[in-house]
Amino acid sequence: MAVEEDAFPRGGGRALSGLERKRFRQEAEADARRDFLGEWQEGSTAKRRKGHEDEDVPSAVTGKLPEYIELLRYKRLAVGAKVWGSIAIVRPNEIIVSLPHGLRAKIAPSEASNGLAEAVSKGGPKQLLAPVAPLSQLFHVGQKVAGIILSIGDATSEDAGSNSGAKSSKDVTLSLRLSRLCSGVPAGAVARVGACVPSCVVSTEDHGYLMDLGIKGLTGFLPFNACDKSNNGASSTGATLKPGQLVQAVVTNADSPAMLHLSTEHAAVAPAVVAQHEALDMDALLPGSLVSVRIKHLAADGLLVSFLSFFQGTIDAFHLREAGDVGELGARYRKGQKVRARVLYIDPAEKRVCLSLRPHLIGLQAHPASPAQGSVIQEAIVQRVDNALGAVLTLPPSDPKEAAEETSSTAFVHVSNVSDKRTDRLDKALKIGSKVKARVTGSRPFEGLAVVSLKESVVTRGVDGLEGVVPGGLVQGSVVSVEESGLRVSLGGTLKALVPWVHTSNLPGQHARKRLKPGQSISARILEVKPSSRRVSLTFKRALFNSKLPIIASWEDVRVGMRSHGMVTGVQEWGVFVGFCGGLAGLAPAAELGLAAGQDPSTAFQIGQVVKARVLSADASSNRLRLSLAPSHASTGAADADGDAEAENIPTLSPGDLCTGVVSSIVRAEAKDGSLKPPRYALALSVEGSSATVPGVLEADHLSDHPSGSAALAEVLQVGDSLGTLLVLEQLEGQAVPKVSRKASLIAAAPSLPSTLDGVQIGQVHPGVVSSVTDDSVFVRFLQGLTGRAGLTQLADIFVSDPHSHYTRGQSVRAQIASTDPATGRMGLNLRPSATASADAGLLASYFRDLETAEALRASREADAAALVDWSQLSIGGPAAGAVHEVQPYGILYDLEAHPDLVGLISSAQQEDGRDASEGRVLPVRVLDINKHDGIVDLTTLSSLVSAEASTEERAAQQENAVAKLEEGQKVKARIELVRAEYVVVSVSGQGSAVGCAATQAWNQRSLDPHARFRPGQTVSATIAALPSPDTGDRLLLTLPLDAAPLSAATQNGVGDKERLHAGGIVKGTVAVVNPLDVEVHLPRGQRGRVHVTEVEDGARLLNPLARFSVGDSVEAVCLGRCEASSRQFSDVWELSTRDSMRAAAAKGKGVKDLVRSAARLRDLKSGTLVNGFIAEVQDSFAWVALGRSRRARLHALDASKGAREIADFSSRFKVGQPVQCCILRMDRHSKQIDLSSGPHLDAQQATADTPDAAKPQPAGPGSVVNASIAHVSGSGVRLQLGHRGTGLAALTDLHDGWVDNALEGLKVGAVVKALLLPLPAGKSAGKKHRASATAPLPVSLAPSLVRKASKQQPASNDVIKGLQPNFAAATDLKQGQQVEGYVRAASQAGVFVTLARGLEARVRLANLSEGYVEDPVGSFPAGKHVKGWVLSCAANRVEVSLKPLRRGWPDLDPDMAPGHTVRGVVKRVEPFGVFIELSGMGVTGMAHVSELADDFVKTPADAFQPGQSVRAKVLVLDRDKQRLSLGLKASYFQDADDNDPDGASDSDQGLDEEMAELAEADDSSDESDWRAAGEAAGADDASDSQLESQGGNSGDSEDDSDEDDDSDAEDDDDVSMEGEAAGGVMAEAGADMHMASVGWGDESDDEDIIAPPSAAPGPAVAAAAEEAAPALTKRRRQKLKKQAEAEEEARRSQLIPKSVAELEKAVQAQPDNGYAWIQYMAQHISEGDVAQARAVAERALQTINFRAEAEKRGVWVAWINMEAHYGDPPGEAAMGVFHRALPYNNPKALHLSLLHVLERAQQTELLEQMHKVVTKKFSGSAKAWLTNLRYCIEHDQQPAVQSLLQKALAVLPKHKHIKVLTQTALAHFKSGTSAEQGRNIFESILRNYPKRLDLWNVCIDQEVKAGDHARVRALLLRATHAELPPKKMKALFKRSLEFEQAHGDEATVAAVQQAAQQYVDEHLGA
Repeated sequence: MAVEEDAFPRGGGRALSGLERKRFRQEAEADARRDFLGEWQEGSTAKRRKGHEDEDVPSAVTGKLPEYIELLRYKRLAVGAKVWGSIAIVRPNEIIVSLPHGLRAKIAPSEASNGLAEAVSKGGPKQLLAPVAPLSQLFHVGQKVAGIILSIGDATSEDAGSNSGAKSSKDVTLSLRLSRLCSGVPAGAVARVGACVPSCVVSTEDHGYLMDLGIKGLTGFLPFNACDKSNNGASSTGATLKPGQLVQAVVTNADSPAMLHLSTEHAAVAPAVVAQHEALDMDALLPGSLVSVRIKHLAADGLLVSFLSFFQGTIDAFHLREAGDVGELGARYRKGQKVRARVLYIDPAEKRVCLSLRPHLIGLQAHPASPAQGSVIQEAIVQRVDNALGAVLTLPPSDPKEAAEETSSTAFVHVSNVSDKRTDRLDKALKIGSKVKARVTGSRPFEGLAVVSLKESVVTRGVDGLEGVVPGGLVQGSVVSVEESGLRVSLGGTLKALVPWVHTSNLPGQHARKRLKPGQSISARILEVKPSSRRVSLTFKRALFNSKLPIIASWEDVRVGMRSHGMVTGVQEWGVFVGFCGGLAGLAPAAELGLAAGQDPSTAFQIGQVVKARVLSADASSNRLRLSLAPSHASTGAADADGDAEAENIPTLSPGDLCTGVVSSIVRAEAKDGSLKPPRYALALSVEGSSATVPGVLEADHLSDHPSGSAALAEVLQVGDSLGTLLVLEQLEGQAVPKVSRKASLIAAAPSLPSTLDGVQIGQVHPGVVSSVTDDSVFVRFLQGLTGRAGLTQLADIFVSDPHSHYTRGQSVRAQIASTDPATGRMGLNLRPSATASADAGLLASYFRDLETAEALRASREADAAALVDWSQLSIGGPAAGAVHEVQPYGILYDLEAHPDLVGLISSAQQEDGRDASEGRVLPVRVLDINKHDGIVDLTTLSSLVSAEASTEERAAQQENAVAKLEEGQKVKARIELVRAEYVVVSVSGQGSAVGCAATQAWNQRSLDPHARFRPGQTVSATIAALPSPDTGDRLLLTLPLDAAPLSAATQNGVGDKERLHAGGIVKGTVAVVNPLDVEVHLPRGQRGRVHVTEVEDGARLLNPLARFSVGDSVEAVCLGRCEASSRQFSDVWELSTRDSMRAAAAKGKGVKDLVRSAARLRDLKSGTLVNGFIAEVQDSFAWVALGRSRRARLHALDASKGAREIADFSSRFKVGQPVQCCILRMDRHSKQIDLSSGPHLDAQQATADTPDAAKPQPAGPGSVVNASIAHVSGSGVRLQLGHRGTGLAALTDLHDGWVDNALEGLKVGAVVKALLLPLPAGKSAGKKHRASATAPLPVSLAPSLVRKASKQQPASNDVIKGLQPNFAAATDLKQGQQVEGYVRAASQAGVFVTLARGLEARVRLANLSEGYVEDPVGSFPAGKHVKGWVLSCAANRVEVSLKPLRRGWPDLDPDMAPGHTVRGVVKRVEPFGVFIELSGMGVTGMAHVSELADDFVKTPADAFQPGQSVRAKVLVLDRDKQRLSLGLKASYFQDADDNDPDGASDSDQGLDEEMAELAEADDSSDESDWRAAGEAAGADDASDSQLESQGGNSGDSEDDSDEDDDSDAEDDDDVSMEGEAAGGVMAEAGADMHMASVGWGDESDDEDIIAPPSAAPGPAVAAAAEEAAPALTKRRRQKLKKQAEAEEEARRSQLIPKSVAELEKAVQAQPDNGYAWIQYMAQHISEGDVAQARAVAERALQTINFRAEAEKRGVWVAWINMEAHYGDPPGEAAMGVFHRALPYNNPKALHLSLLHVLERAQQTELLEQMHKVVTKKFSGSAKAWLTNLRYCIEHDQQPAVQSLLQKALAVLPKHKHIKVLTQTALAHFKSGTSAEQGRNIFESILRNYPKRLDLWNVCIDQEVKAGDHARVRALLLRATHAELPPKKMKALFKRSLEFEQAHGDEATVAAVQQAAQQYVDEHLGA
């Protein structure tokens, strides 16, 4: 009892002492304080100071607020935390991200986005269906990204903490995948307008991008016009975002629950603030979010804030508005103040949030620019000092002259980098406001901070980290990474070096890639050090590393006669180049190689080979080093002397020298993508005064200043051509081969071009060449590799977001020196045209000179002198003798007498009005421009430029006289005559009209569009730049101002203010082209117009009015406006009208616009109105009719014909341009679609717009007879095409007047029939049906008697319409026991569906099909078969019918039988739960439970009993009302009887047992033979559905490996099998009960190739029993027994289905994991009309079924979706809601496919089409997804969509799935009946590519056999037998051909096949 008292103290007592209570209370208060404020300064070594409590803290929390704000450090980072950063480095294999406080993280490609993750999982981007771009195209430096931390480990990367300034030993791995980042974000948090979300581009669509948000159930759509133009570069007309790219977006429309409309415009994204909502929690908060915060507390170095009511966060000193400035925080911030901040870091576990107030982060702008790394800051001002961390400095502007414009930057110095000595108190060493000298050592890009060092050793030394690293020295290091260019080695600290692969092995051509791994320590020799670029090169070559000879590392080390090791870097015929350390290289002439006379040096020396070289001579001033590789240097006579003389004669070339060059060879390398790289020219260079030459290299970019000039020269240059004067740019690294340039701008400025940083002055302008272009800068190179950088703001006078759009590599530019830094060797440039513009026309002059040079080279190679043109006869501005050749729409072609191959062209703008330009006419012309390459001479006949009265001599002197009056630099007025891409041709006004050329581009302005700025006839101001010169083709050169704004659209089209056309104006023109539907007209001043056929004349037309026009006719027309080219855009062609009404209105000056508007108004057209039009386009089934200029209507063949013959001849009856008169049948004002008819009713009533409505033709309604064509025939009925009405569906009971054996017999696809429109079902209006268009079929009847009767009464009377109603339309019209008739709609292994009447179906269970067991219901009950039955039950929603006659009670049962009686019987079936026994002579079956089989436990009943075995049994339970009989077989039941009869069974019994055993054996054999026969028949019938599976495997020579296809489609097959077992077997019964045929049996017989027919899903015990029943049987026999067991189990289950809610409740409690029972439970509630209760049962089932029973759960999910699709409110939304709930718990693809079938049978057309698009995009790699969509489109006759879908499918699917998709698509075409020809075309394409696939031949032949086209079948068989196939396949083909001819041919055809077979045997198998 005492123990109990201690363990359970009584009330009122205290189990804790006072000290314990006090300690626990303190701990609770601390926990509460942490929950509210976070854990402040945990683990921090910083000294804490006393603070004051925040009075705003709730009273429940007590304690002290933190006085210091902790910074984000590596040790406080946590896995799973979310962080915001900016991209610092983008490499091919990883991304480095800059995080807050100088931290860094790396991102693997697989974690960069979901698209890249998929690419890596599939083996790389090359195997992706939609290729993913490289990382460099998806991400850019400075891009801000949000990620989640995956791991934190010890740093092994070279990037870990390299720029932070502090020691770092952590390697942080980050993930940007939205599926990880947004895993905890609920949909409600972002599905609202204004929410800012990260998104990833999935694909590019027609009008925008499909975006992934990383949140289940949500997808985004980003329209093109909502893309941010400055950041993304996207425009409304094109797509530039790439799949996998991350962008920040804001939600603009959230009306759709699953699709959000987004915008990435900076103006919308930057100010988007997170709003308070119920779904917001710590997991829903994302880094980078903008929040409104309230300041709660001012700490010593930061702020404590609260936001969104529930969250608290901190803002440290580095993330205040002014980074690091914590002085007088109280003056700038106050408690309670509201500000906006960005979320930086979120740790949900620690509840820690860090925020920032930095302006560039708040505004999502680029981070502030930091000084260049290595630059020295002379006067940095100390702003803040922290003894534990370091100091914050303010850096002055880099250029004092721009101090007013350039803001100062902020820097941070870590405490370890303040001094070389130990500093105990930092605040004593650095005083706030003092000035210090610092060197920039790095940066924190995210905060926009520079990292500096104040150490004197760092500030004074040349380059950080390179002290002690000298060429030739030995170093120790460790391998960091293995790269394409070599090994990356760490030499300690942040210094890295590169070992090229050529230097990793002592043997030339080999490398040690495999034996060198990251982390391995190595020793190496330093090859070269480049301080300016911080590049260090090493060598591992043993001969160089272990060399005992003196090392040559600089010119000071060189001594004549010394020997040293070097490496061969180049081999030429005249010598070998050898490289040493320090970048030195020398040449060993051929005479000094020690080779035999005539021996090629390449046979003895290879690049990479280590050699011993002796120095013969050295000249440091000219960088010339002469070597010898001969074993002995003894001179060998005259030969050596000559060699020495030749070597001494080699010219010396240095950067900046001028030389001449001759092409010695042209190298055209191939790029990785297979294209050719620009050529590279090897030259022989020479200088004046030397006969020797040296090799040189000229890049294609350096051929000319102008890219077009480079292209012209590259086209003609050959080996041996001289390139004239060249400029030496630099020496190639490691070789003595100089790199030269032919650019005239560089050659002219050679003396002043800078080659070193010391030789430049700020403000100077020099010509240079663009060496590279990055995302934020352009690099320009001068001499000797001197390179400068121009940032974004220095590239142009306008804003530049993409430097690539303004500059290209190799472009000649003019650059102004903006800044220099000798310490780092860096130079800043300014490329703005305003600072670098040139007044000369050097760029254009260079272009013309190069064109003349290219033409001279081309003429020098012309062998035929007659082909040469004497260009002296033609000159710019001079006359040209000739005559008019012909007139074309683009101008006048003029024959020139100078040469027959020349063509003169007088454009429309250069033609003088009124002059006769007929053929052969001689016109006064003047030359404007000459294109010698193409032989085209531009001429003018304008009177302002050429005088018709002047003589030829006067016109010849006109240009010369005009030029003589001009001077260089003179300002003139000029008129634009011609506009070229590179220049414009102008005429100088007032100076004799001199003709010249002016550049349209400047040195630094190459992206200008001349056509947008200049037009012919425009007057501009110009400056004379250069007078005519022969080297520029005697062209006068001028310069134009290029900063003018582009011309307006009207001005671009050549229409000035006085000449502008306007709507309503009258214009005259000339007919240029006469088309079937319009006339093209040439208008004055080069403008164009067209007269549409409907605008020629008023009134009806019997003939095409365009026939009266001829080319050259003059017309007078009224301008109606510009032609509409696309949506909201207009072309430069004018719409014209010659109608009298238009001309009259134009003459009055009013009314034209009203006429134009009235013609375009759709509301003025009404149904039933007659309209006149012209045939615009003719297709097989319909034609487009033009009703106006922009109005077209559709005329369907069925609406334009009286009978089948006219329908067949439809395409030949109508021609393009033919006038037609039609009646408007239907108008859809929403889609603006008009349907017409030219059918019979037009003859009866010629209605017009003024005809009364009662007299107009009325649309056909119920009771009307219309033309129709059969599109599809199946058990669901006959689908017909009804013309403009869409499709119709005739039920099986509406096909004939009475009952026939097979309702579908005789109906063929494509046949034209008369159809009777039936009334719509109750509750569906006609308007609603019409709006549904072709996707909702109208009910029709094909019954001949009804059609004839209705045809006599048109329009139909109400009595006729009432007579069209079915005899019974609902289950309530039937009675139990009533006999009914119907046609089989569909059959499966579970039973049969029967159509009783239109819209009424009944189900027949398997047990009710026949008195006996039906083994193959599908074969026994084909679709359309006539059956009779009796109603078993009829409820509101279902009818149950039996085909067996109804029997009351058990008439054959012995009336005296009672429990306890002993009976005889035969085992009928054995199951794991018992044995079914048929009583002898009674026909009654009873069951003996497994517990009643024997006195002992029977584990497996099949081991003790076999079907057919004779047994005796005791009646245990007999219920005659329920017809239930329970039997017992225990031996103890018969002990008394056995005692009376010790012999046991009688002889008769034994005989009976033997007889039954024989019968069972006979049944087994017959069953097996029947099964085999059925299998062969099924294989033949189903070849169209499974040809690849059933036949492809037998094709040994198949060109497409079937095994590969089977493996690749394993996923698809699994989906089908799972769906068949779970959603098929489990769902079939309940699906039928609830009218859910989509899940179970299938709505149409031809849907079996989409979802396999379901079968009962027996438990594992049934399958095991079937396999254990006969272990010695064959595999085929065991499969048969298993199928029999499953079928019998299904029959049993159908008989034992509970019939009430109580019974079903017991069933689910007994078997809680049985999905079948739960679905039956749902079905029972549905049958009782209680949908809400059915939903509750579904919820309960999903919570009850074990999670391992996935198939059972999925069956319940699909049943629930199906239920909502039929009974939901509204059905579509309800079904989709359940679907989205089920998606996370099921196979996504299987569930999506099930949803498609549910929606199709529920007739949710709009939602179904949307989901088809979703499925094909989501599962683009699944052939089943595409085939499901294709079949749907084919069945609904959507042929354009079919073609588009098929092309997309083949583009994204693997090649091994193409045959499957093509074959199934072709089969679907055949089955549809309306597009069999398309199926044939597809099969023809397949057979051409795979002629040896016998299975494909058989499938194609099968389809033609079914189609009944014997001629096609015979042709296919003939082609197949002539293919080169193996004998085994040929035998099968000949056998099939023979069988076909025996069945369908005659004796001659049979003999022909036999003869062909014999011939094949003789030729191929004969001896």
